[in-house]
Amino acid sequence: YIDAGKQSTISIGFLSILSRNSITVPLADCLFKSFNDIHFDIYLMDFSELRNSLLDGKIDICITTSNDWRLWPKVKVDVLTSKPFEIVYSTCHPLAAREPFSLSDLAPYTQLTLPPDNLMSGADEWAPLLPCKNSIHCPDINTLLIHTETGQGFAVLTRVFDGYESPILHYQPLPFSNAHAEVVCIRREIVSPELEEIVKYICKNFPNI
Repeated sequence: YIDAGKQSTISIGFLSILSRNSITVPLADCLFKSFNDIHFDIYLMDFSELRNSLLDGKIDICITTSNDWRLWPKVKVDVLTSKPFEIVYSTCHPLAAREPFSLSDLAPYTQLTLPPDNLMSGADEWAPLLPCKNSIHCPDINTLLIHTETGQGFAVLTRVFDGYESPILHYQPLPFSNAHAEVVCIRREIVSPELEEIVKYICKNFPNI
């Protein structure tokens, strides 16, 4: 519903796999409290839905880690934060007993992966350097986390996805300087001064949420 007391409406799309506890809910809460005269429509979407909705004018802003955002036409982009990729495994996985371990120690184990369109920029350069016995391709992040938490393999993820806070997950950094992903705020090139003010607020306050 839309509060009749609000003067305008802004639509914000979040990548659905972003952590609700550390990104989506805190940022939405900051906006709700700081812009009392604006109604915010919040949408959770996958990579392609976010891109198409923004370019088609169905949403005003998107917060994402999409791997191809540099190629989106006629948009402005602000990088909110950068997070390194890390090797992720469960307490019940044999790797947990070998901490810290070298990359060569990954060779006997299964790697859990996501579809190619979920990979971040640069992954095609360093991902092939990770040894593994075999790969299991998971259709989405939730499936991958189930396999990871039950010790079915290791994965490579950043600490921005929903569920990364699980107490049974362990992390070890990758030794690749380009193995990182950015959380970005994207809007179209031509927007209202009101929308630019909101984007500036997001950029200023995102590190503090």
